[in-house]
Amino acid sequence: MLRPLKSVSPRISREAKRLIDWCIALDQSGSRLEDQFWEVKIIEALDKILKSGKEKPLETALEHLSEHHHGGFEALIELAENLSSSCIVDVQGKRWQVLLVSAPVVCWTRYQIPSHVMSAMQLQLLSSAMHEHVLASETTLAVLPRLISLDQMSQSFSETFNWTQQLAHMAITQAGSLPALHDEPEYVGMLADSRHIVMAVAAPVTAPIFKWQEALEDRREKCAPKWSKAISSILAPSLAGCEFEPVLPDAYYVNLREADKRVRPLTIKAAVNWLSSAMKKAPQAFRVVIAGFGEHRVEEYRLSMTEKGQNTVLYGIVWPMFMFEDLINAEFEDNKLDTVEKMVAILRENGVTDVRRLPALFALEFCEDCGAPQFANPMGELVHAELPDDIDETPVRFH
Repeated sequence: MLRPLKSVSPRISREAKRLIDWCIALDQSGSRLEDQFWEVKIIEALDKILKSGKEKPLETALEHLSEHHHGGFEALIELAENLSSSCIVDVQGKRWQVLLVSAPVVCWTRYQIPSHVMSAMQLQLLSSAMHEHVLASETTLAVLPRLISLDQMSQSFSETFNWTQQLAHMAITQAGSLPALHDEPEYVGMLADSRHIVMAVAAPVTAPIFKWQEALEDRREKCAPKWSKAISSILAPSLAGCEFEPVLPDAYYVNLREADKRVRPLTIKAAVNWLSSAMKKAPQAFRVVIAGFGEHRVEEYRLSMTEKGQNTVLYGIVWPMFMFEDLINAEFEDNKLDTVEKMVAILRENGVTDVRRLPALFALEFCEDCGAPQFANPMGELVHAELPDDIDETPVRFH
């Protein structure tokens, strides 16, 4: 699941130890039959965890496996994601398979990106577009009726499991209550971010869910531009003042990662363009300081934008590290730029040539008054990002 890395107590409980041992055994298995043996044990344990909402054994197992056994980690994360975001439901003697789906929209703007309640007409057009361009013929659909931010979405596997169960019932029966959203935090001026349409798609067991499963000629590459065109016209009134890029609907966790991958470079691009415009200076006039923040490892990078030769942080950018993906990719993919090198390349593409990396690992400090993250200035001091008093172009609400 897309959520920041967090440290877990090194003490390993009996439940976590079993999960660790089974996942290592699954990774070492040499046959599909043995795979199934270990998967049954892991799934039974995960089912109890997800239903109880007590995820400590799962978090401990993921932390341990991420450090000591990447194959076991990948096996456990895949099973946890699949079990929490899909299910089989029996309704009136008919068996349905249900998949939790996200349709992200990647946005960038000079204003605040909205979380927006969709109108009845938008929902009707959205449902029609899903059935026409994405879904197989025997599917039914339930939609959370608003564009939501990551902060409003499920924050744990157990919560995702509950969302899937609730929306599954709605998709099949067209009745029931919607999952509760988290409160959206106070606006902190993000210039690039994602908004998500979350849905449950139900189909009879063994029937296809997506159009590209139903007919080989309807490949994802063929469906994507049709979906993008349709959803762009539907959402344009809700995203006034924003440029945005729809992502083809897919499984919940897959598209959380896809949206994150697309947002992070845009966050840097949007910030450089906005600050240059606000201060009426070329990107070459600025310096960026990159620092890693976390408890025991880098949980996020924070980029501090200053004028050259000055220590005052004018604007800050957060590049989060999610679910060990960057650590694993950096280790296993040949010739892959590491995270900092990617950020430096994006900055240079957008005109910033003066980039400094601070080697220390900084604590995750936030402003006590407003809750905004603190950023490292060129001297390594953690400070609040503040524009000069005579600049009155902070990102504002357009909507």
